[in-house]
Amino acid sequence: DSRLILKRGIVLTIMMFCAVANVTAQNIDSLLREVQNSDQSARLAMIQLTRGDQLDIDAVLAAQEHIEQVDSTNQAIVARLLENGWAPGLTKESNNAIWLVIDHAPLDYQLRYLPLVEQQVATGTISKSDYATLYDRIRMRQGSPQRYGTQTVQHRSSEANAPIYVYPVENPRKLNRLRRKMGLMPIKRYCRQIEKIYGAPCI
Repeated sequence: DSRLILKRGIVLTIMMFCAVANVTAQNIDSLLREVQNSDQSARLAMIQLTRGDQLDIDAVLAAQEHIEQVDSTNQAIVARLLENGWAPGLTKESNNAIWLVIDHAPLDYQLRYLPLVEQQVATGTISKSDYATLYDRIRMRQGSPQRYGTQTVQHRSSEANAPIYVYPVENPRKLNRLRRKMGLMPIKRYCRQIEKIYGAPCI
């Protein structure tokens, strides 16, 4: 039952909030490891559902609802962790988990923490490639062309392997140069990677 799952998520969040009040960097690392695992597990389940010849619409809707529940819980945890700024002394994996939650959050949440992410990019805590992904996602949600070509869209249909399109970019001629500066692979190779992951053509 989705309501039971949501209640469990709320209880888990409260328990984590209690833990966050008196934690060390090591404990935060453990907490964020669970955050990242839940984020990726939920999305992997969705990817697996969309591979194949036909979509199970009910299963996809249920998986999407689960992703939203996981994201809501994770966003609450990260917001609490960032109340006093980015915690020092975290592992690379933990810093990535914080970025991942921000990247998968609604636009207002992303905009709230974008300046903090930019500060971490300047210190090397967050990679340029991760920043590029977040920047492009924000641009796309604002209805503007993306800069680095990290975002793709797929128009859902009854066919699971519907084509995946690279969302429009500001300057196609300079795209690979911009991607290289941010530590991203050339766009053609990126598309091939997308095809392997999702089992659908990337255009």
